[in-house]
Amino acid sequence: MPVGAWQVYGAAKENLARANIDLDSDTFVMVLLGAGHTPSLNTHATWGDLSANEVSGTGYAAGGLVVAATVTRSAGTITFTTAAGAWASSTITAKYAALIKRAGASLVAADRVLCVCDLENATAASTVSSTAATFSVAPDALGVFTLA
Repeated sequence: MPVGAWQVYGAAKENLARANIDLDSDTFVMVLLGAGHTPSLNTHATWGDLSANEVSGTGYAAGGLVVAATVTRSAGTITFTTAAGAWASSTITAKYAALIKRAGASLVAADRVLCVCDLENATAASTVSSTAATFSVAPDALGVFTLA
């Protein structure tokens, strides 16, 4: 499913400026969060700030899944995008998708957040569900976000 706009966390902007996040070479995971989560773009900085609201369900493994990331430049605009996150044969209900920089083999509380997307912006429902089907989160064809 296509999703609404991704919002970059304030801490991620600072981490980009301080070279703590490398959009071109770091490993990013897409995780799904439930309706109990309330994103705080100005205060959330790490996976530990989000992890209590990670969804669970058939076909979804804790810690989300690694998504290939791409950085391109056209004139003065840098575009960051990722492959779609897809959980096959899953039964999941989620409200948000988040991208997290994973530093090791699995997510830990100190891993840095990058951005979050409200899945309901792309549908009329307050949450999005799958029942024994593929749950897919596809970033916009124009990218997750741009730096201009």
